[in-house]
Amino acid sequence: MRHLRWCQKALETSRKLAKQSILEKIGLAGIDGDNLLPARRHIRQNVAACRSDPSTAMEIESRLLANQVDTSTIDLETIVQSRDLCLLFDTLLGSALNRRILLLREIENRRCRKPS
Repeated sequence: MRHLRWCQKALETSRKLAKQSILEKIGLAGIDGDNLLPARRHIRQNVAACRSDPSTAMEIESRLLANQVDTSTIDLETIVQSRDLCLLFDTLLGSALNRRILLLREIENRRCRKPS
């Protein structure tokens, strides 16, 4: 159950990062080096405010639609953003499970060796 909640949270975060990445590709195309960092900061703030501010969310969605970015493009970018994180978590989870199984086997072996 915790794994499912964690994956859901990771996907939400990855979706936010995917939108940010797409907006950066759209918005930073013609910006010179001096204004690049402030523009990135502004995009990051807008994406973060998207959850709590409906007008910002609508602005972002309309900007994405105006640049022919549909939900499947966002989904694909989300998968790219979350792939490494989910692989790492699955590896850690598998490792913990293997350690638990080995410990249980060791406990069982020690119980069987004890004379009654």
